[in-house]
Amino acid sequence: MYQNKPLSGLQREWVKGRKSSVYRFFTSDPVLLQGFADFDNMAAEEAAAYAAYDEVEKRIRDATTDEEKKALQLLLRDADEHLADVLERSEAVVNLANQIYLADFFSQTTLKRLLYAAVITAVGIGLFAWAANPPQ
Repeated sequence: MYQNKPLSGLQREWVKGRKSSVYRFFTSDPVLLQGFADFDNMAAEEAAAYAAYDEVEKRIRDATTDEEKKALQLLLRDADEHLADVLERSEAVVNLANQIYLADFFSQTTLKRLLYAAVITAVGIGLFAWAANPPQ
């Protein structure tokens, strides 16, 4: 069954290289990666943005003067904006990658199943019609 892939799952898709529809899609137009080099780079930038935010928060807790806290509040705002930007771009890329993965999953697996189901249904309808009106 299909499930949305988290970032770690998409990183595994990327490693497959040309075998992966996600890899082929994003390497054909790297702008769609929203400034990230690949999914590993995206995970690293997210981790760095979280770490920077946490570091500024820690410095604010350790600050002793009001002036120092005010200056650090500005840094915290900047760190928060950077984190929000990275997460927003990351979410957009992950959503797009999941759409590409779903389309590939559908074309490779579900479409075949639907074809088999259609053939079985047609045979079943034909047998029912024959059984309802047997030849004389």
